[in-house]
Amino acid sequence: MGSNWMDLAQGAEKKGRFGLAELLFQRAEASADDAAYRAFDAAQRAGASAILAAIYSECASCMDGSNLVFLLRRTAMLAALLEQNFDSRAGAAVDAVSAALYEELQRTERLVFCLAFQQGWSLLADETAQFPDDEQVHIRALCRCAMGAVRGIAEPPLVSVLIPAYNLPDLFARTMRSAAIQDWPNLEILVADNSTNEETAAEMERYADDPRVRYIRNRTARTKAENFAVFEHEARGEYLQWLMQDDILLPQKITCMARALMDNPQITLVGSQRAFIDARGIRWPEERMQKVRPDFGITDAYASYDGHTIVRAMLTRLQNLIGEPPSVLFRRRDLIHHYWRAESRGYRVISDVVMWMELLEKGNLLMFRDALSCYRRHGKQEGQRSDILIESRLEWCRLLDAYRARENFFEAAEVQSAYRKLMADYESGMKKVSQRIGGPLSAAYEKRMSEIRQILAVLESK
Repeated sequence: MGSNWMDLAQGAEKKGRFGLAELLFQRAEASADDAAYRAFDAAQRAGASAILAAIYSECASCMDGSNLVFLLRRTAMLAALLEQNFDSRAGAAVDAVSAALYEELQRTERLVFCLAFQQGWSLLADETAQFPDDEQVHIRALCRCAMGAVRGIAEPPLVSVLIPAYNLPDLFARTMRSAAIQDWPNLEILVADNSTNEETAAEMERYADDPRVRYIRNRTARTKAENFAVFEHEARGEYLQWLMQDDILLPQKITCMARALMDNPQITLVGSQRAFIDARGIRWPEERMQKVRPDFGITDAYASYDGHTIVRAMLTRLQNLIGEPPSVLFRRRDLIHHYWRAESRGYRVISDVVMWMELLEKGNLLMFRDALSCYRRHGKQEGQRSDILIESRLEWCRLLDAYRARENFFEAAEVQSAYRKLMADYESGMKKVSQRIGGPLSAAYEKRMSEIRQILAVLESK
């Protein structure tokens, strides 16, 4: 890829300007006509992605600058392919890839230091010192150093990225790219597509040679639930990362959260403060985001919280304090009622809240201070519809009733606070929404609010 375009694209992505980044990425791909990129592409087809990601993950702490990140990724793949070709004595292929690899090495000496850091500088220095003018010796030494570093890394847990797709090909393209550039070394990306057109399928052709990616064209799925169901049987990961087709993962999102799970067995849910972007991919100003997301008051890079305390806080405030499914990572084994049918325990609209509560009853929460994902707000979202808003209130009522029935789970003051919040929500706007939509859903909501008014009267009389 043209390095200048790639640098610009990665810079735009770091600043949260995802629409601009997408255009720059496309321009970078359009300029991919140099020998190094062709060799990189060959390495990718040879299945060297896992090697690339492992080396990058281990060496990232030694590097700075987005251009070096890309150089390391590309060079690691070339090194892996080169060693493979040395073993098979494929002379012509070795020459082509060797030239491309050495071209990369000449562009940054720091890459050599990063790779050598893993195995010890002496291994590389001693061998290259004996033959200072022999490029092939230098390259072979680098390959052994890089591959040795990879072999010395215990295989980390497999993370399954689950992307359901339906008729939003433009937004999906950006979402898919954000998954593909994750630097976690053991990753599978599953896309279940029940679109009524073939535009998403065309976009997925870009990833046909990426061994991490599996595309399921789910034409028979007529509902969201039927499309989601594919993941239950296809996902093999120990950790699960849901990713809706219009949201974005920042490049080190999975690595940060997966390491947190690996290092903290008492943690059952990892999240981060999330950023918001609009339909064009433009990030909201910080002051606007602060108005719609909870403030955890995190001063260090991350903080942990007692799981039961967070559950009670969400119920008392009637608020999803954690965020949408793309904003978290968790172990598959820690959750029984998964999102395989686009619902959890019978809750459809607030299914994410129900899952987070189940996980936090088993362990604690770790939250990163900085945003590691972006939630896109746009007019085509289901959650903006009036009927969905009313249904969400009914589900909150049912969830609150379920936890209230548990002995000693709630303090009396917490119960009253939650019911008051429901009534205030009703009086301040949801009553008008209910009256506007009418029908059975409205009738059920009005009936439930009447019951809660009576419950509050009894509680406050004690």
